[in-house]
Amino acid sequence: MSLKWDDAGLIKLINLLSNANSSLPSVIAEKLVPAISKASRNTFVQEADVYGNDWAELKKPRRSPKKLAGLKGHIDLTAANKSIKGTSDKDYTGYHQTGTKKMPARQFLPYNNEIPPAMEGDVKKAVDKALSVYFRAMGGQIVP
Repeated sequence: MSLKWDDAGLIKLINLLSNANSSLPSVIAEKLVPAISKASRNTFVQEADVYGNDWAELKKPRRSPKKLAGLKGHIDLTAANKSIKGTSDKDYTGYHQTGTKKMPARQFLPYNNEIPPAMEGDVKKAVDKALSVYFRAMGGQIVP
């Protein structure tokens, strides 16, 4: 990838890159929301976290894996202040992610600030798209 600017844009580019720290992470977070939402939904079908690790068995297994997906449609991810915020209308969402003394964690979101291998392509696309949007808005363009 390379950047292409008109001749008068060099100073603007330098200023743009120095200011990127403040707004670019927010643009990237916004572009990542669909990829993380997709990966999160898949965890309920696969009964494994976004890294591919099988969820721990419950002491009292659910009757059906389909009933397990009670959270599947109840997690809302949004970009907020350079990060991605998750909310849910279900009380037990946090317990599902972190576990309790009596229930093992069955994580459905990325953790430890690590990009899941299955999401690497989506993350790259999201970052490329965010950079493209950002630089176009500032008067430049990305040339593949």
